[in-house]
Amino acid sequence: MVDVSQTDGPMDDRAARPVKGWIDGVLSGIFALRVPLALGAITVAALTIPDQVKEIHRILTQERTDFGFFDWHWMLGLLSLIALSLVLWQTSRLHAEDYLEDIGDVGGAPSALRRVLAWGPRLIAMLAAAGSGGRHLAQQHDDRQPRYDYRC
Repeated sequence: MVDVSQTDGPMDDRAARPVKGWIDGVLSGIFALRVPLALGAITVAALTIPDQVKEIHRILTQERTDFGFFDWHWMLGLLSLIALSLVLWQTSRLHAEDYLEDIGDVGGAPSALRRVLAWGPRLIAMLAAAGSGGRHLAQQHDDRQPRYDYRC
């Protein structure tokens, strides 16, 4: 007696199909949001890596202690971050909507794809704040490190 599968494909293919559909949905969502995601990554790099940003933050912190709580430099910086977040959110949301229109309603989009396209723009919009916060945390860490002068 020979065991013959009742389906066209192998058994392993049927078992992997939900995971494959989920992975395909996530990768398709990332593909749809690749340009805003790249812009967000560049934003994080620009706000965390250069030492000039560290120096600007240090100057703003010194001015804040000299002039009191409210300082228009801080408000301008905060408004710039909010504007950048809104631009990243809007562009990624438009990319997500266009991608959903392009794929049409052929069998419905996978739930993983819909989740990525719904939450991706929100997470990308938070990258500007994450980059700014990362620089702030890195500066606090740098200020706590003991500095030794090894020159003789």
